[in-house]
Amino acid sequence: MKPTPTGRIIVEAARGHMPGFVDTGLNLVHVDDVATRHLGALRKGRVGERYILGGENVQLRDMLRKSRE
Repeated sequence: MKPTPTGRIIVEAARGHMPGFVDTGLNLVHVDDVATRHLGALRKGRVGERYILGGENVQLRDMLRKSRE
């Protein structure tokens, strides 16, 4: 399996190969939370409704800084 585009940015930054990046933010959600909420929507959701799942808002620069630590 290959990393997602965002995952690729983190891997390259950790390797020291990140010459620059766009100053933007991301919303990160743990995969276990995503799975739990999908099951909840399957069990209790209604056809035609939409659900938003969000986690922690993180600035890309902060995430890249942590990946190098």
